[in-house]
Amino acid sequence: MQRGYSLKWLFVSAAAVGAGCLALRNASYDTNGYLLLCVVAALAICLVGALVRTGRPRAFWIGAAIFGWIAFLVNGPAHSLLPNLALPTDQAIAFLHSKVSQSLTPDEAIRQGWYPAEAFSASRLRHPIAVPMLTHFSDAAHCLMTLVAACFGGLMGRRFYRLNSITTEPGRAAN
Repeated sequence: MQRGYSLKWLFVSAAAVGAGCLALRNASYDTNGYLLLCVVAALAICLVGALVRTGRPRAFWIGAAIFGWIAFLVNGPAHSLLPNLALPTDQAIAFLHSKVSQSLTPDEAIRQGWYPAEAFSASRLRHPIAVPMLTHFSDAAHCLMTLVAACFGGLMGRRFYRLNSITTEPGRAAN
């Protein structure tokens, strides 16, 4: 039985963290649409894995599907339908946004490609704006937290399966 994680998973994890940081730094309406599509696709794959696989891999997919879809529903529809619902992560997201964002004039934001020129009226062109906007940043962060929750749930499912198989083997004492 293999213990620990391989170098392949270290590289995959590093690439995922890098892609997540890139998605947060460049959060926009379009980027969040692609990110949401990837999250829903990943959660759908978790459901398929939970239905098709057997044994220890199935435990991972069941945990990932349960944790992922619960996190998706709490961070998405429930958070949108109940605007006064303050999740513990909202304050952390706002703090992280204040460290990552930069204040630009609308002219600079248009020149750098953050927004199309039609997005601002003549009366608003004097006020600085935060780039990326907090709403876009928050949506991207909630998508990434959903993926983290799914991975955590998968690891927990795999761990519980392993503990269950140890305690049900004849001649082995429960831990």
